[in-house]
Amino acid sequence: MDDAKGFQAISARALMKVLENYEKSDRTSQAENIANGFVSRGDAQNHAEVSTNLKNQTGIDLST
Repeated sequence: MDDAKGFQAISARALMKVLENYEKSDRTSQAENIANGFVSRGDAQNHAEVSTNLKNQTGIDLST
């Protein structure tokens, strides 16, 4: 593993096998989780901004 080319942590064959397995795997649920996270954070930010804007405009705190 350690030769004139430098230290090789993993063989090219092993790396290709890992990459092929990753390529074949279904990542739909991972993509859905990421998308849901973005939507959730956007929704929370939107609620906070609307609440702040209404409080500034009307003096009524709707955050509780």
